[in-house]
Amino acid sequence: MLIKIENGVPVGEPPIDERNFRQLHSNTSFPRILTPEDVESFGYGLFQQTSQPEPAKFMKCVEDTPVKNESGFYIQTWKRTAMSSEEIENATKLRAKEVKDIRNNKLKDSDWVMLASSSGEIDFDIKVLRSWKTYRRRLRDIADQPGFPWNISWPEQPK
Repeated sequence: MLIKIENGVPVGEPPIDERNFRQLHSNTSFPRILTPEDVESFGYGLFQQTSQPEPAKFMKCVEDTPVKNESGFYIQTWKRTAMSSEEIENATKLRAKEVKDIRNNKLKDSDWVMLASSSGEIDFDIKVLRSWKTYRRRLRDIADQPGFPWNISWPEQPK
């Protein structure tokens, strides 16, 4: 990947791939493997993307200005910033939906016990059936936990 450089500083344009760079400068013969020296005179720098770090709760990661390393490559950097109150509200709603989706799948995965029991297909021991009912009630009450939706204590599925 390559980024546009003006006055020694990366500008806000998105990076381009090597193929596009070569097409932009189709009248120039470049070596098979580009070096920083090969592209700088054309106003570009070699760019290395990095993984976005995992932000802490109610923080977000935004791309920062790339930094040139000792090899001449510009490395993508990130900074953590606090979310706005609207972003926190949206993140909380999204997390609540994710938790409820997990809960719903766990309930769905345990429906067979209730169906088999009520149809008489399987004659469960009363203690076993009671433990499954308790498990399912705790799943349904997950949104009532004090830490919901960020700190969830999932009930353990009966054996």
